[in-house]
Amino acid sequence: MFAFIEDVAAKVVAGTPIRLWVGCFCVGIIAEWICKRAQPDARYLFNLRYSAVYLLALFFLGPAVTIFTVMAIDEVGRGHLANLNVFDDQNILQQVAAWTLYMLLLDFFYYWFHRAQHLVGFLWDQHEVHHSETSLNVSSGVRHHWSEFILQQLFMTVPLSVLFDLSPQPIGIVATIFASWSFFIHLNVRLPLGRYSWLVAGPQLHRIHHSRLPQHLNKNFAAYFPVWDCLFGTYYAPERTEYPPVGLASGDRIETVWSATVWPFTRWLGRVRARLWVT
Repeated sequence: MFAFIEDVAAKVVAGTPIRLWVGCFCVGIIAEWICKRAQPDARYLFNLRYSAVYLLALFFLGPAVTIFTVMAIDEVGRGHLANLNVFDDQNILQQVAAWTLYMLLLDFFYYWFHRAQHLVGFLWDQHEVHHSETSLNVSSGVRHHWSEFILQQLFMTVPLSVLFDLSPQPIGIVATIFASWSFFIHLNVRLPLGRYSWLVAGPQLHRIHHSRLPQHLNKNFAAYFPVWDCLFGTYYAPERTEYPPVGLASGDRIETVWSATVWPFTRWLGRVRARLWVT
């Protein structure tokens, strides 16, 4: 048992995406600079400082969360709904197809988890940290409350593994794709995909999701494949010149690393106090 825990801990620590984050940030900031869309340095620095909190939480909590996730999946059982091991990975095309299928299903569960974050009060309290960004840019990809990754395991990894029998995918590669794409869709770059915007998520499409304008409320939840938004009625195709202001519609702002770290806890405490006061 201890050997298993040590093995999981080593994999999680090894997969901590520090190099990936730095690389994606550097590529993104160059792209924004070339497109003359760079933000004030303070906006980047805030998100980078906060990313240290996220990495620390991942370092200390990641092994325990991973072990719990694996135990939960093993307890319930794997692949009850469908066996999707239809690719033998013998050539590049089959490997790409296998990964596309995996990411498509992963995005399906992310879509519903993300949609719940906007509709369920205590989940929104967490997600507000991300949406409080008023200067959307490449560094906004790391501006998520550190407790979100725990619920992502519960709402995404567990049901995906329990319902579908899929070829096991290395956790490091999954984390790399997930993190890299998050940097891409938050780029402060006007990149209209036109007729293809329903096929793959891009920066301009995702900016609509961050918009504080009422016509954009609760739109474009998918991280990779907007087809899920199309199917479930939350798709909004941006016009070529549509580039709305972003931030919380309430006007709330999170300006310090400490306030971002404790934000949902103060919100939850306020909800508990309000409930106790009413009763």
